Amino acid sequence: MHYRYLMFLPKARKVECGIATKCVGKTCVLTICGVRITTDGNHEPQINDRINRGRAAITKLNSILWDRDVTLKTKTRIYHAIVKSTITYAAETWCLKAKTVAKLNSTEMDFWRRSARISRKDKIRNTIIKTKMNVVTSLLDDIKTKQLQWYGHVQRMEEGSLPKEVMEWRPPGKRKRGRPKLTWAEGIREPMGGKGLMEEDWKDRSNWRRKIIKLSNGRRNVWKHCTACYITINLRLFFQCVQ
Repeated sequence: MHYRYLMFLPKARKVECGIATKCVGKTCVLTICGVRITTDGNHEPQINDRINRGRAAITKLNSILWDRDVTLKTKTRIYHAIVKSTITYAAETWCLKAKTVAKLNSTEMDFWRRSARISRKDKIRNTIIKTKMNVVTSLLDDIKTKQLQWYGHVQRMEEGSLPKEVMEWRPPGKRKRGRPKLTWAEGIREPMGGKGLMEEDWKDRSNWRRKIIKLSNGRRNVWKHCTACYITINLRLFFQCVQ
């Protein structure tokens, strides 16, 4: 087994340590519970990894998505149970840039185009495809909803809790010259303003959650379909092998 430690200060002195007589090496990227943590706090490697995993899942589901016998309802359940859950894993802490949003939208539309049996060569608009597939919310809306739920959860924590201290902490000293990077706190205010949420609404958990779900077109109880999705996929693959 190889051990690694993450050095957050690039100019810090070299640390010599070991575990069970084995040397511990230095690394710039550390994966914990499926989440990539970098020394500079950049979310792009983590987001790109989740998007690539989602695209790989879509590729493996290609024969099922193009199948005429698979109903629209089943394809929608597959999307929520496999594709969306894979991409949005740990998305509560993402800082979404314009380039990242474009990748997310492209990956989402790749799934719906295959499900609608429409190729890019047909040159049909995304809005028409979403209408045909009865898509109400986008992947970006689901991510913002998760972030708002996480924001309210952290704000309701007791004073002195570690997640709340990290969210409210501000680095001392002066900023570097140039345009500052978009922070998570600044990114969460945009969906709050767009959905008409006030800063103090998070104090009432039920009211906060009800407003978020209502403004997100009432996407509830997605996970109750997971078992049905996996059974459908397994049966489909079984019949393909038998034939």
